[in-house]
Amino acid sequence: MQFVGTNKGQTVKMSGSVQPGSWFAGSLKYKIDGVDTITLCGDLTTQQTGNGPWNVTKALTSTQGPKFTKAGQMVTQFYGDALTNNTKAAALQLAIWEILHETSGTFDLTSGAVKLDSTTSNYASLIANANSYETAASPAGDAWRYISTDGGFQGQMSPVPEPASLAALGVGAIALLRRRKKK
Repeated sequence: MQFVGTNKGQTVKMSGSVQPGSWFAGSLKYKIDGVDTITLCGDLTTQQTGNGPWNVTKALTSTQGPKFTKAGQMVTQFYGDALTNNTKAAALQLAIWEILHETSGTFDLTSGAVKLDSTTSNYASLIANANSYETAASPAGDAWRYISTDGGFQGQMSPVPEPASLAALGVGAIALLRRRKKK
C-alpha cells in the first residue's frame, strides 16, 4: 500500500484528549495492489510515517467489533455523498473518528475525547454533517479495513462494492468481450 496524496477534505483542529492538534480530515488516495483507491482514515491515534509502501492485511469491518462495524456502515452508505465536497468528506472522517475513538458515550464532536475545536473552519457545517452521518447510518453495508503489518501506517477504510455494482461490472466486462470478438 502506497500513499499518493490527499483527496477531498480539510485541516481540522482537534481539542479533545485523543490526538489534540491540527489534522487533515477527509479522503486519501492510496495505491493498493496497483489500484488507485480512495480511503478514509480509521485511526486517529497513529501518525503515518512517510509514504510507504507498507505491507497491509485487509479485513471486513464487520469482523472487527461493533465500533468498526458502525464505522464501516457509515463508509459504505455515505462514501459517495462525502466525496462531493471538502466539508462533507471531512465530516464523514470526523464521524468515523468519533465512533472509533470516543470514550464518553457522547457522539457529538463538541465534547468528550474526540472534540472538534470551535476555531476550525466550517465548524457548524462539519458538526451538522458528522452528526447526520452518525445518526442516519443504518445497520447495512460493510467496508474494507486495511491494517499495517509493519507499522508507520494509519489504518484505512474503503467501501466494499455491493453485489449490484459487482454484477454491473461483470455485465460490462462481458459486453466488452463480445464487442471485441465481433471485430
